[in-house]
Amino acid sequence: MALEHVFRFLVLLPQKGGAGVGAVNRFYGRTLEGEYVCRGIELRRRDTPPFIAQVQREAIEALLGCGCVEEVRRVGLERARGVVEEACGRLREGVVPPEDLRVSRVLRWRWANTLPAPPT
Repeated sequence: MALEHVFRFLVLLPQKGGAGVGAVNRFYGRTLEGEYVCRGIELRRRDTPPFIAQVQREAIEALLGCGCVEEVRRVGLERARGVVEEACGRLREGVVPPEDLRVSRVLRWRWANTLPAPPT
């Protein structure tokens, strides 16, 4: 086991199955050095639209760009809410370029799954 980061703030997100326990592969946080680290969230996926990834990045930075936990609760939450509300307004106004909302997905077909089983 190796230590990768020491976090000032760390948010563990629920498992996709909804077990109510934070999953160690779905999180975001800010290190003591001020670097933002995330795993298992939309902005890390290749098929996430650029606009969505940017809004998520900005909201995380607004939320965790504080000095202490109390400031995150008092100021960070409101700043993050403001980022999301501003992004929603831009969507409603139609000023976001369509290419920034495009979902791209690469579909692969596995031949091995389509071949009949060999005779026995």
